[in-house]
Amino acid sequence: SPGAELPPRLSDGRSLLDVLKQLYAQEWAHFLQRIGVHVSTDPSEYHICWADVQLARQVRLWASMRGQTLTRTMVGMMQYERALALISRVECPSEAMSPAEAGATIGAKFSLVIAAQLYAQFKAEGDPRAADIEWLLLRFPTLRIAFVSPWPPPPAESAAGGVGSVRADGSARELSRPGVRPTLFATLARVDPESGALVTDATVALPGNPFLGEGKPENQNIALPFALGEKVQLVDMNQEGYLEEALKMRSLLAEFELTLAGQPPRTVVGFTEHIFTEASGFVTAVYMALQERYFCAFHQRVADVPLDVRMHYGHPDVLDKLHFLQRGGIARSSKAVNLNEDIFAAYNTMLRGGSVVFREYISVGKGRMTNLSEICAFEVKLAQGAAEQCMSRDVYRLTRALMLPRLMSFYYSGLGFYIHQVLMMRVTLMIGYLLALLALLKLDGSVMPHQGQIGLMAALPVLVTLATIVPAALMVLAQRGPRAALAYAYMILTTLAPVYYIFITQTRAHFFAHTIRFGGAKYVVANRAVSTTHVPLHEVFGAYARSHFYPACDVLIALAVGRVHTSAPLAFSGATWMIWTIGACWLVAPFLYNLQAVEARVVADD
Repeated sequence: SPGAELPPRLSDGRSLLDVLKQLYAQEWAHFLQRIGVHVSTDPSEYHICWADVQLARQVRLWASMRGQTLTRTMVGMMQYERALALISRVECPSEAMSPAEAGATIGAKFSLVIAAQLYAQFKAEGDPRAADIEWLLLRFPTLRIAFVSPWPPPPAESAAGGVGSVRADGSARELSRPGVRPTLFATLARVDPESGALVTDATVALPGNPFLGEGKPENQNIALPFALGEKVQLVDMNQEGYLEEALKMRSLLAEFELTLAGQPPRTVVGFTEHIFTEASGFVTAVYMALQERYFCAFHQRVADVPLDVRMHYGHPDVLDKLHFLQRGGIARSSKAVNLNEDIFAAYNTMLRGGSVVFREYISVGKGRMTNLSEICAFEVKLAQGAAEQCMSRDVYRLTRALMLPRLMSFYYSGLGFYIHQVLMMRVTLMIGYLLALLALLKLDGSVMPHQGQIGLMAALPVLVTLATIVPAALMVLAQRGPRAALAYAYMILTTLAPVYYIFITQTRAHFFAHTIRFGGAKYVVANRAVSTTHVPLHEVFGAYARSHFYPACDVLIALAVGRVHTSAPLAFSGATWMIWTIGACWLVAPFLYNLQAVEARVVADD
């Protein structure tokens, strides 16, 4: 039934739809009016009849447009087609161009492909996601889907020859290796508007099993041959587009032609993102949104001009497809070393004659994680990916080629950030252990006169945390005015934001250092769901024990022992009070930002 396709109920008994009703109460009331439902009581109390298939689909569509879903992304990206239609209507009136000619011109300028490599598997297994994808293809006739077929894969065969690829007109091209028949194909398909059946437009033979890396790079590479334009924009499934921003895409494409004399050609043009999950109201979602907005605007602006070290950090950058196809493709798909696969596109183009620029007059929507567990998983992925970059040949070659000013800018704006996080946290812990050891040996009397300098060094993580918060506050001041900046400062103080940032700093430091020493980087899949679920105690402990709880307990026990044996208790406390605070933050943060952590029923279950 349609109701069976909805997420299960949450830990507090509410459904995800109930949460969305409360978050978007006014929009839910307007939605009920649009579908002809008149409710005399509170609209949030209206119960959906899931047996009505049409009503169920409308409700699911309403909910999908307020989450981080494929539907929201596709509806947003199709705004480019609407923008082109508006431009053609203004620049080419109906008497100068017929609707059919206008449609053909728009189709030649813009095409959208869903890269869903597992669609054939969904279809074969009866997964409802396959039906939802087909509904999107039926809603947008120009939309296409790229996937791997057939499923399940047949066994490899040998033959006198085999078809390598089939084009839309039925013509075929054989493989360059005679005697081998391919078993897997990259397939481009669409849905026939009249019959509703899936129609194959083209197939490309794959040389073997394409699922060798993390999955996401292969998904992009499979769909890339079916992107027919000279420029390509790859977007994640947690983004959306806006009509007013889509109208600016023509200006953004002109940026590729504005290369100055003596400079390398522009091969990547990046722009800003609007983090729409900030509107969810969750504290951690606001933290993440401000952090991302600062990185996507202020940081990248300076990295572009004057530092000239702005990289390709992911989507929604527009890339020169012809340039990348001749240089090994866009995404690198090796396991572990290419964990942060997007930035290797920038390394690739900078090493091979291209350049990256950044513009701020256009943006797209972007969803980010909203709860602490998913935010930490995302930070773990970034830290492990940065560690793997340090050991990659791309970074080795790039650092040998850059001049000293750009080399230092590259270091401090990227990998150096994580290296400094490790040094900062390790030095802080070392101070605590050293003072405790000196107290046990009765040698602390010689260093306690310098407790001010020692305390300042121990407070370094807190000072860096404040240095992280202040630029975000200045950004809010510049963009929204003094009142919004004061509201932001009040929110930071009342929600104990330094506890969150100190916790995240240790997350980055631990996993970066661990990956440098032992390797083991792996892709972390984030659910990107609405932050409504309480994380049980055993999951919290399993997630943060080695990275936060054990180090915190170690240093706090050492400080307690040192406090007992020191000859100057007050001076010892004055030198180490900040280390006590940092250890407490590591222990408290997972529970402070865990929903329903203080409810009696949840505490009893934990």
